[in-house]
Amino acid sequence: MDYQQFLAKAKEIFKTHLKKFFTEFSSMESEELAEKTYSDVMALGYNHGSIDLAIGDLYEIQSAMFGEDPELLDLLSKRVNLTSTNFRKEVSLFSDIHKKSQAGEPLNDLLEEIRNQLAQQRDEHYD
Repeated sequence: MDYQQFLAKAKEIFKTHLKKFFTEFSSMESEELAEKTYSDVMALGYNHGSIDLAIGDLYEIQSAMFGEDPELLDLLSKRVNLTSTNFRKEVSLFSDIHKKSQAGEPLNDLLEEIRNQLAQQRDEHYD
């Protein structure tokens, strides 16, 4: 498995986990919320939990697509802050997995670690 395949599989595992937090929404809304939350988790994880750096990264990408907009920046700021507060363990896990993948740990082992950690977090959430 190459690194891009690993990232795609990790994303699907995370999104499946995240959708469970949005069950009161329609399937389409749940998918969109999980996608946005995963983007936030990823930005926070790559930036070691720095909210300002994560917002900057997301804004840079989205403003390139949609144009610069203060409302977009405000929306991203609110969203990333909520993600940082509500999904701290997921952010930490993403950051740890990223570090381990860059250190050369086997990608299949890392996917298994993601599955196990998220299952444990889900169990803790529902206790």
